[in-house]
Amino acid sequence: MSAWGGHVETGETYEDALQRELKEELNLELNMVNVRLLGYLIPYQYQVSAFMKVYEIKLDWNPEYNKSDFIESFWLSPDNLIEWLDSGEPAKSDLLKLVQIFYQK
Repeated sequence: MSAWGGHVETGETYEDALQRELKEELNLELNMVNVRLLGYLIPYQYQVSAFMKVYEIKLDWNPEYNKSDFIESFWLSPDNLIEWLDSGEPAKSDLLKLVQIFYQK
């Protein structure tokens, strides 16, 4: 599991933002990956910081991440990511909640 994200710009759809962020963050085109919408979250219902659509992208290779945006990249299973975040590692404020909502049984 690798996590990244971005905001929808004025005039964009969620899908436009997905395509833009995928290119900016991982140097990938949308037609190169399998994408699945995991869900649409509303702040007051899920206690997240913004309205958001959450997608899952599956790859059989490591993408060439944008080195000006990231220091490093590595893969973790959802359970390992939860442990990593619980140990105090810094991350986006909603990441733990998103992993728990969509991957923890």
